Amino acid sequence: MPVMEAVMERWMGRNEAAAYLKVSVRTFDRLVREGKVHKFSATGRRQALFDRQQLDAYVQSQRQKP
Repeated sequence: MPVMEAVMERWMGRNEAAAYLKVSVRTFDRLVREGKVHKFSATGRRQALFDRQQLDAYVQSQRQKP
């Protein structure tokens, strides 16, 4: 797999990240505001990006709660 494809598979936009977590965009925005999900800004891009690995870590942390 070329490097650029691997990078693009790791990062996603807001709508894609919300769908990945299976939550509404509104709920996703709340998670970002509360600091539960972190957004990253790439130089020269207006759109925030979300790291698939960080989203996976968030899901895992929610599964471990009693």
